[in-house]
Amino acid sequence: MFVKATPYPIYEIYKDLEPCFDLFVREESRWTLERYIVGLLADIPRKNCQGIADAVPNTSSQRLQELLANTDWDEQAFNSRRVEHLSRSAACEDGSIIIDDTGIPKQGKGSVGVARQYSGTLGKVGNCQVVVSLQYADAIGVPYGTVVFDSGYGGCQPFLEKLEARHKNYVGGVPCDFRVRLPEEVEAAAKNPPPPTKARGTPRKKPYPNQLAPRRKACDIAASLPVDAWQTITWREGSYGPLSKQFAFTRAYRANQKGTGPLGWLIHERPLPGEEGDCKWYFSNLGEGAEPERLVELAHRRHEIERFYQDAKDELGFDHYEGRLWHGLHRHLTLVMWAYSWLAAKRRSRVERITDTDLPANAPGVAASSPLQTY
Repeated sequence: MFVKATPYPIYEIYKDLEPCFDLFVREESRWTLERYIVGLLADIPRKNCQGIADAVPNTSSQRLQELLANTDWDEQAFNSRRVEHLSRSAACEDGSIIIDDTGIPKQGKGSVGVARQYSGTLGKVGNCQVVVSLQYADAIGVPYGTVVFDSGYGGCQPFLEKLEARHKNYVGGVPCDFRVRLPEEVEAAAKNPPPPTKARGTPRKKPYPNQLAPRRKACDIAASLPVDAWQTITWREGSYGPLSKQFAFTRAYRANQKGTGPLGWLIHERPLPGEEGDCKWYFSNLGEGAEPERLVELAHRRHEIERFYQDAKDELGFDHYEGRLWHGLHRHLTLVMWAYSWLAAKRRSRVERITDTDLPANAPGVAASSPLQTY
């Protein structure tokens, strides 16, 4: 057995878990919780119950399995405590909630949620679990102002309608055949008179077909734009230099077969001249005063959740759960996210202790990097 942790509680972890201890009736469960978190943070190759028990003293695979499967505790309440703790340190409301999913390949059929389905991790249909999560992304605080997602969600009209019903601002990817109505065509169609009404019957609630503007595809609108409608925008520094593409912006109404949605921004993206790449589209319900640079920056915040998935899988055992119970999987993922948040909080406190005289603000490891890169 290769021991990777002290047999005694790690003070910093134990202390930060204390606000959640009231969710566990028995002291033994609280101890097992601390040992499980230590195992997730330890440098071990496999972070399932057996792998943690082999490397972390004073626990066992049976106790860890009991924590995930049979112990009476509310993982949703535990996760809410984590979010509340992060919210208390918030300093602004410029953050975003990013919605995304990731695939976890599995060889067998016994694990919970396993089926043959498309996985972005595999890049094809395969035997896997698919986990959908919400991730907060911003360098400062937890309160968020926008919801960000990719075209897999942006192509779902009921999803967009629910966000709008909750008065949430969003900037999300949409497919190339995403349909919109142009404001000038909507205004022109609204001027068309309705057909003569009949003496009998229930009055019509929906507009007549001649009063509706045509629905146009996002790709068709992009193809019709003049050259001077496109502008080059850089949204952040990448690993190999600035990330830049050409963008164009069209005010448009989201539209479907049921009718016309809110007025927003249809954002067109294409590679720089001479470069290869795919064209992409985004739609946002932000107001007319939204700056192009801000729309582009928000649309590309998804890299934060992609980095989280990569870090959580590589370092924290996000994809190592091998149980057959839904609540066991949820509990494992909740504890992984607690460990990730704990690292992020420790990294933030470390950065805040570094003064401008100690290290430049743009030095490596200070600006916008994974919390796992410093631990």
